[in-house]
Amino acid sequence: MTDNALNQVLAYVIALTHPDQKTLLWIGEEKAANVQLNGATTEGDYIAFRKQRDATLAAPRLLYPSLQVNICAGRLPAADVTGRRFLRLPISGDFRA
Repeated sequence: MTDNALNQVLAYVIALTHPDQKTLLWIGEEKAANVQLNGATTEGDYIAFRKQRDATLAAPRLLYPSLQVNICAGRLPAADVTGRRFLRLPISGDFRA
């Protein structure tokens, strides 16, 4: 598909973070208005932008639980003696009494 043809495509977008919010957009309009990635953005520009922006963000809320399940191919941890399953979450700081 040529770049010009791609600009004419109408896309139906659903964000994983807000699955109830659906958006219909033209690819060409999105490319022209997108701050992170537009028609003039080079690969180096995009990488620099993401590194600068990502340095200011905290880890996603479900990153650690999802990693634990995904690394185990979708299997949850074994149940304890009461039948409950637990995921471990890292914490930081000095918690000594």
